[in-house]
Amino acid sequence: MNCTFCGGIVKNDTTEYIEKQGNYIVVIKNVPCEKCEQCGEVYFSNEVALMLEKYFKRNHRYRNRL
Repeated sequence: MNCTFCGGIVKNDTTEYIEKQGNYIVVIKNVPCEKCEQCGEVYFSNEVALMLEKYFKRNHRYRNRL
């Protein structure tokens, strides 16, 4: 697969997924992804994207705290 942004080579890797939830920043380490070797653009599989979505829906308490 080639990167849609720069055309570089995309390889299997892991990354940190960072999301702001209310006044909190949630960091999930070692998330499987495909990452461009040239520009660093990250692509998640459908399975990983659904896992992240379910995690944040389940842990919605971060959104409601101040």
